[in-house]
Amino acid sequence: MRNTVAVTIGMLTCVLAGAVWAQLPTPVGLWEFDDAGDLTKATIGNNLQRTGTDAAAAGVSGGDGATTIGVGSYYSVMPGLAANGGGPGVSEWTLVFDFKVPAIGPWYAFFQTDITNNSDADCFVRDPSGAIGVGATGYSTTTISADTWYRLVIAADLGTSYKYYLNGTLIRSATDLSQIGAISRFTIIPAGGVGGYSEGLIFFGDDNGEDGEITSSLIALYNVTFTAEQAAALGVAGASITGGGEGEGEGEGEGEGEGEGETGLVFTAHPAGGWLEEGDSLSLQVGISGAVGQVAYQWMKGVDDLVGATTSEYHVQSVTSADSGWYLCRVTDESKGVYYSHVTQVLVFPAGSLPALGIAGLCIVAVVCVCVGAFVILRRRRSILH
Repeated sequence: MRNTVAVTIGMLTCVLAGAVWAQLPTPVGLWEFDDAGDLTKATIGNNLQRTGTDAAAAGVSGGDGATTIGVGSYYSVMPGLAANGGGPGVSEWTLVFDFKVPAIGPWYAFFQTDITNNSDADCFVRDPSGAIGVGATGYSTTTISADTWYRLVIAADLGTSYKYYLNGTLIRSATDLSQIGAISRFTIIPAGGVGGYSEGLIFFGDDNGEDGEITSSLIALYNVTFTAEQAAALGVAGASITGGGEGEGEGEGEGEGEGEGETGLVFTAHPAGGWLEEGDSLSLQVGISGAVGQVAYQWMKGVDDLVGATTSEYHVQSVTSADSGWYLCRVTDESKGVYYSHVTQVLVFPAGSLPALGIAGLCIVAVVCVCVGAFVILRRRRSILH
């Protein structure tokens, strides 16, 4: 009887796994690094462009190729994706990396959505713990080991969730996306660019050298968000991306911790603007919790940094019409997180004029605030499109 139950459960497991595998989509970009003579060649999609140097390496198993790429070198690609998720960019996507690192200690970078490489990478192995993530989403408590193959899956639906899976196991989930500016940071620019931003992704690159030497045997890009079942079906490094199974990866996705890790920095208070008359005082402030190490503040008006406005409060003793505008505060901490407060508008009117506007006038101002605010949020640096 016991054997019959075991066989029945095994058959049912295979059927269910097969159903999940059948649902796995075809990647829109796939790079397997099997051609030692041309490591930039794509299996699916567009070829990579190399900046710096790379070297052929052994992959997960016999006959499997890989690339090793070090500090200051990276790959870039124009994936040619159409916008999805209801916005002007690609906000529903999944990235898969088969990788290993030689040591735990340096930072290692996986990707970034800024094709100019003028920004921090958007996913790291953290120095010195070996956790995976980025400050904006928080890092996993699960950590990796040196010289061990892993499969990392990053599944993004920037309307609802941002999840990391290691060897098929969920290790980190960020769901409060309004707090982390996910749409601004993690949207992939679509084919042809949009809003003055150029199409492209960077793999294994960082703007200030926090991209230690990493070996990868596979990168896959999808224009859909994987479910937990699909991420689990991908399995471990070296397994088929059409349905994971056991593969030949070495890590188990458990590391030195379990669960989803710390929550990271969040805003407990956002700036509140409003209507002022010339000569009034202006005071904007933010509150935060969960910061890692030293915190730096920078107030912005529109897309420009305000000189000297580097505390949690921004104050103007006597406003003029020149102080009208959109304000927000950028906060960074030692987790490499970059966080933005909500945007608020300040409107300055001539002294004694506010009562004369009346209810109708204030309604018109409110409508203008909403419309202009949407445009500013779309245009600012690392707003909807990085």
